Amino acid sequence: MRKKGQSLKLKGQINRIFIYLALFTFFFFGSFFTLQVYADACMTECNADATSHRCGYGCPQAYNCKCIGNSNACCTQYPSTCGKGHWECSCEDDASCLPPTNPPNPPNPPPPNPTNPPNNTPTPTGAPGQAYCQSFTLSKTSLSSGETLDMVATASNSDIKTFTFKFFNLDNLDSAKNPKPIKFDTSEFVITKTLGVTSNTQTVTVNFSDIDKPDLNWTYYAPKPKNIKIDVYFAKADGKSSNYDANCSKNLSSKAVDATPTPNPNCLCKTDSKCDNSCFFDWFPTVTPYQMKCSLEPGIFQTAPSADNKTSWCRAYKRVRGDANADGTVNLLDYFYYAAVRYGAKVPPTVNVDFNGDGIVDSSNDRSIIINSVK
Repeated sequence: MRKKGQSLKLKGQINRIFIYLALFTFFFFGSFFTLQVYADACMTECNADATSHRCGYGCPQAYNCKCIGNSNACCTQYPSTCGKGHWECSCEDDASCLPPTNPPNPPNPPPPNPTNPPNNTPTPTGAPGQAYCQSFTLSKTSLSSGETLDMVATASNSDIKTFTFKFFNLDNLDSAKNPKPIKFDTSEFVITKTLGVTSNTQTVTVNFSDIDKPDLNWTYYAPKPKNIKIDVYFAKADGKSSNYDANCSKNLSSKAVDATPTPNPNCLCKTDSKCDNSCFFDWFPTVTPYQMKCSLEPGIFQTAPSADNKTSWCRAYKRVRGDANADGTVNLLDYFYYAAVRYGAKVPPTVNVDFNGDGIVDSSNDRSIIINSVK
């Protein structure tokens, strides 16, 4: 007869096998489990030539759909054209997809579009703006602790008096989904170089320590900027200044590390299975905060979650962005936990893959959150 301890050990091994199978399938059997993410969150998750309720998320009338090989299209089934037992799909490309309003969609670096640039920034004093930009380069696109980089701005005119470098946080969006200016104090972080003698070019050195600070322009808390947009403007001695130009806008990645927020002792999982209103969550900018649940079907766990486990779920401030194991980061490991649960494996009670806090783990809202974070 198998002893109880052996049974528990075997059960744990089986759970690990389920997880490993999920990971192996995800990486090596792309033809079986296809994961495609398109512009404006048009996404497909289904087997080849199989139906799915998530194909064409954000596309008009998308409900039932079918994957056609590796087609980069949202293939929608229209009842008016499809008879019982067979498929006739209308396919719409990425341009037909509508941007999602729910669930949240994190920011992405904008594509160049000089005539109507997304994530545009205001033109400094001097209207209408002038086309002074010739080029803007960064000596490196990623900055780590102890490093420096050179910003070189060049104008098409040789009589430039002032060079202005404005810094924006691509992870902190306003209601129009434009990046907000970075604020390390009460004012916007801007580097301005005013010359004694006019010129057409200026080089400015940025130290990692210059940007390794909390951005105080966030609504809920102040993480350090990680994805930064830098726009350059030029001004002549007569006050005429340049307008926004995509050629004078660059993105910079900072390897800054945030300190873990101190948990609020009042943040608990209450008796109604909801997180206390004092609990802090790092919501996507487009989400209106709401009260998160701290209850899940016990069958998905290796052991029943304790009250302390449930309170930890409430204190996992990045859970709303896909942090399943409450380590303060969102990465593929968190997706693996989500995939394991969806495949039927059990996870430790310290893990919670109910990212939208509605008390269930599904393939729509929860998956959309983790995909938006890791894509």
